[in-house]
Amino acid sequence: MSAMSENAGWPLSVAAATLLALSLTACAMVANVVDMEGRIAADGSANVPMILDGDQILFELEAQRPDGSWRSGLALLNMGQSPPVLKQSLYDELAIGVGRPLRLRIGERSIAIAAGVVRSEPDRPKGERQFASFFPSRRVDMVLQSGALARGELVIDYTARRLAFTAPGAAPHEGVPVPLRIDRHTGLALVDAMIDGKSHAFVIDAGSPYSWMRGALASQWLERHPDWLRGHGAFGPANYNMLDLPFEKDGDVLRIPQIALGPLVMKDVGLMGSGPSLGPADGLIGEAFWNVWQEQAGERVAGWLGNNVLRRYRLTIDYPNAMSYWRKDAEPDVREFDRVGVTLVYERGDYFIGGIVARASGASVDGLEIGDLLIAIDGDPTHGAPRERVLTALRGAPGERKILRVARGSAELNVAAEVSAF
Repeated sequence: MSAMSENAGWPLSVAAATLLALSLTACAMVANVVDMEGRIAADGSANVPMILDGDQILFELEAQRPDGSWRSGLALLNMGQSPPVLKQSLYDELAIGVGRPLRLRIGERSIAIAAGVVRSEPDRPKGERQFASFFPSRRVDMVLQSGALARGELVIDYTARRLAFTAPGAAPHEGVPVPLRIDRHTGLALVDAMIDGKSHAFVIDAGSPYSWMRGALASQWLERHPDWLRGHGAFGPANYNMLDLPFEKDGDVLRIPQIALGPLVMKDVGLMGSGPSLGPADGLIGEAFWNVWQEQAGERVAGWLGNNVLRRYRLTIDYPNAMSYWRKDAEPDVREFDRVGVTLVYERGDYFIGGIVARASGASVDGLEIGDLLIAIDGDPTHGAPRERVLTALRGAPGERKILRVARGSAELNVAAEVSAF
């Protein structure tokens, strides 16, 4: 953990700064180099179990080795990124670096992806992040983008915990039809969302636990609708990157009363308006992260819709015909924001207090300081614990008190942190 500064908070850690730089570089590389169109072949269909890990979607598959044998693996579905990313050991084992295609089996579906669009990332020790900002509790072998997998229709059934990959029209469509725009180079799916009387483009991203958007746009809405603000600083599922960066720590969590995707009307939608990507420098160069990230989509985007929204539906995406179908299976979580108001920072298996979430009436938690190492919540140790378990432990009924044991310098102390109804 980087040392505390004399001001509130601590300086941007080297690890976090490097991670952001790598993320921005990777996005730029995807936009400028990778062209998924015509470099993927797929046949057959699949209907496989879906593993929800902290609102991230995982599924089992098989990858073919150079000798023709198959090895099992676990993949993370990420609809907001274009190229497949393999951990380095698997990338080497499959001989992708010497030009061999990535050959996969998902159920009865066979997929071949050209080596030139496959990337690798270093293997990381246990307790460190996997694949940039992703750190599910299970060991994951690769991140796959749904456009690369589908080449047809993708069905995400949250209630049944199933993923299906089929040919267009192979199964009846269920739910409200909503037109999409599909970027034919990267496979990203975009939808127009009507919010506060204006239309904004959002990427559909079932790989993200929460919906995020440009902070500048969120600020404009809050000027007109201050009651939309739930808290300043990411908390709960919106705090999923857990990076020591203002991008998350200085963001705003909003609840939008209504969003319309064509004929589909969604109520009470949580959105995280990002803080500055690069601190004060954002004022000079604009919203750096978003300006690079949106290049994959082929147009300006306001943000992405993540699993806090998508999990209410059985979602079908027909990629060739640029259509989606939304069957509502669940209501909004009215207690989503009943939490201890802290923004967490994660480093090598440890969780630190990165910020105290603020409301109009002031700070939501007393007794904690920026940089405190979180040791336990109600006696349950947090070191090495999955992110979702830690976030769930901070959730409760408004007025309930959670005992947070923290280390501050050489001392340890207990803080009775009250759950707030944000």
